[in-house]
Amino acid sequence: MTGDILLGGLFPIHFGVASKDQDLAARPESTQCVRFNFRGFRWLQAMVFAIEEINNSSNLLPNITLGYRIFDTCNTVSKALEATLSFVAQNKIDSLNLDEFCNCTDHIPSTIAVVGAAGSAVSTAVANLLGLFYIPQVSIWSVGLKQNSLIQLICEFKLKINVELMIQLYGIFELQNKGYCG
Repeated sequence: MTGDILLGGLFPIHFGVASKDQDLAARPESTQCVRFNFRGFRWLQAMVFAIEEINNSSNLLPNITLGYRIFDTCNTVSKALEATLSFVAQNKIDSLNLDEFCNCTDHIPSTIAVVGAAGSAVSTAVANLLGLFYIPQVSIWSVGLKQNSLIQLICEFKLKINVELMIQLYGIFELQNKGYCG
């Protein structure tokens, strides 16, 4: 869905990819995702619902429409990075300012932030790639990140966070470290 501001989404709509014997003499084919993941699909629906609720509200973000681009990670690092590269590539195309050379009616705006990827390994790989291009990632699944990483992330993106939010974030990390959260 298009909008003035575009959010990216990375969710495991499938549980994995079908393995194929690759012919090294031929061009590699894209992997096929297998086994539908209802939980990942519900996360996707939650993001779409939240964006639609924000767009339908006259009090939240007046005169601004949120859009989204959502990809299936198939719960694998390779598919998640493929989707992440799609966000990064579109942002780089936007930065080239090719409007005078291209009359593109199907223009996709830059993705300003990405929600997801599920799973610690997948989420961390995505965070590392997005960080190179200063695209923030919101993911509760980065359980491998420690509090020092959070402080480094805040400094790196120069995020302005109020004290109350900082206390809540600290509490979330404490719960994760004690094993109460996924």
